[in-house]
Amino acid sequence: MTAKKKKTPPSEITLFEKAEMAVLGAILQFEDALGVCLGLNLRPSHFSKNWNELVFAAVIDVANERGEAVDPITVGAELTRRGQLEEAGAASYLYELVEKVHTAANIRHHVKLILEAAARRALAELGLQIKVAALNGHGFAEVLDQAEKSLPVLRALASPATRTVEVLPMLEAPDFLARQWTAGKTIIAGGNLPERGKLILSAPGGTGKSLLTVSMGIELASGLPILGRFHVSGPQRVGLFILEDQCDETKHRLRAQLDGLELPMTPTGLFVFTREEPFVIAGPGGAPNDAVLDRLRETVRRYALTVVIFDPLIVLHGSQADENSNREMPRWLYPLSAALEAEGCAVILTHHTTWDKDGELHLRGATAIQNWADTVWQLRAAAQGPHPLVKLTCEKINFGPRWSALTLELTPDSMLFRVVNEQGVLCPVPSLVAYLRDEHGGAFTGRRGDFYVAAARYFGCSDRTVRDAVRAALSEQPPRLKDLGRGAALEVIE
Repeated sequence: MTAKKKKTPPSEITLFEKAEMAVLGAILQFEDALGVCLGLNLRPSHFSKNWNELVFAAVIDVANERGEAVDPITVGAELTRRGQLEEAGAASYLYELVEKVHTAANIRHHVKLILEAAARRALAELGLQIKVAALNGHGFAEVLDQAEKSLPVLRALASPATRTVEVLPMLEAPDFLARQWTAGKTIIAGGNLPERGKLILSAPGGTGKSLLTVSMGIELASGLPILGRFHVSGPQRVGLFILEDQCDETKHRLRAQLDGLELPMTPTGLFVFTREEPFVIAGPGGAPNDAVLDRLRETVRRYALTVVIFDPLIVLHGSQADENSNREMPRWLYPLSAALEAEGCAVILTHHTTWDKDGELHLRGATAIQNWADTVWQLRAAAQGPHPLVKLTCEKINFGPRWSALTLELTPDSMLFRVVNEQGVLCPVPSLVAYLRDEHGGAFTGRRGDFYVAAARYFGCSDRTVRDAVRAALSEQPPRLKDLGRGAALEVIE
């Protein structure tokens, strides 16, 4: 019969138990000690006493899950949260560990003693199983098979120093420079979406990011350039997860955009999530929902998806994670991208932007969201009126050059954006000439800046757009306007 573990730390301890206390005492006060233990694959189950096992498990959660410093206070708080503080010897035991250890110099030796003792216990248990099976005659073959599999593991556990450790790949600088390196593959040209990459499309509400998301899904699945500008490496297999709009609305948008693109057939590589059940990846505190991630991985594998599009990000965490927390958001974002990357799949997320106190747009929530992405595109309103326009800018790109802003116009019938010349749409040269003739008698003799402001108000555009229109009118052949000098006056050439 196996002896029960004592509930409280004993007064008389063995050499191996002293090693356990020495390791825990070092971890609680020396910053690098835990890294040495984890590097030797030390686990809570390797400790012989359950109170030491509980302390080490709490240490790992404090350091890895919570990202906090390890000391008697933080570990004691974690044990209290678990309801295990008394079982682990109370707070006094944690301080006793610290008091008895003054250096971490021998921690490797102490860890190896713990691993050796764990291997001895496992070997003794295996021997007992073999003895029982031999005497009873039942399950003997299974026990022998298990023994054959267990012995190499136990040997490595007892002698961690003998394990083969591979060196990292390195080249001397001359050899490194002489090698022909292959550039990383990309799905959307210019490094905008690398294979297995992460792109965020951000915008304020009502800007049209959901429409752009749907059209990107169609273009990726068809191998068409995004917005006619960004080359796609070839037809992709795309999973489109529209998580806020109802399916009938998504169907309406898909139908309108497919008709607008005049494709010969609907792309067969586009798969649409039917929203028959909730899809939430993050749990309380940002903890990843492993069951949902497993289903996502299997879905990507089953349909051979190369790009997954989620609209919007907030639904993925269901408000269970604090969007402003730089600790909680990475807890589920990185497992999400790691799961997709393992299957060779890239991800596109839409996210909301908000205005800061200086009147600038930025991604809502924690900076960790933007740090997670390889590329961030941003939509913002450019002009209202009969020709509402939006600007598409590149706010971040890790694997390519940042490109100049594009002006997009939404075609209502097709629900598609198209790239346009802002000045040509909002303030075309003929209209500017007519305005100068009709509103100012054919000439403007005041300050040029005042003219830009007045014309911008008339056309519902920016001063810069009017300035571009004036520059175009002056440079046309033959010119439509005449610069009367002094950097101000303009006159219509009849």
